[in-house]
This record gives sequence, C-alpha cells and structure tokens, in this order.
Amino acid sequence: MRIGIEAQRIFRKEKHGMDFAAIELIRHMQKVESTNRFFIFVNEGEDAHCIEETENFKIVVFAAPYLIWEQ
Repeated sequence: MRIGIEAQRIFRKEKHGMDFAAIELIRHMQKVESTNRFFIFVNEGEDAHCIEETENFKIVVFAAPYLIWEQ
C-alpha cells in the first residue's frame, strides 16, 4: 500500500508540539514498517535532516502555503 503523510512544517527551524510528534511517529514507523511505501510531504526548510529517507519512506518536497483552517 502507498501511504501519504502530510508533514509540511517539520523542516522548519522552530518546531512546535505537533511537529515533534510527527517526527517521532515517522522515526518509529521507519524502524518497524517494511511492507508499505510512505511518502512524507514537506515544505523546504532549515532543518531538512530531522528525517532521513529510507527504502520505503520517501520525502516529497513541495511548496504550499500553510492554511489557517488546518489549525
């Protein structure tokens, strides 16, 4: 199965609670998940190395505004 994860703000330098939660969730899933393929959708940012790609976790960088209704 192919699964997309919207994590567009995790590469920003000044992270907040949900950013840390998303990073830790992805890191732990990378350790235990080997069946499915994951696509992590992010915006460019200063901290692009907080998550590393693996064989089944691919980072997809795109430019999209963070909309207020997502709060």
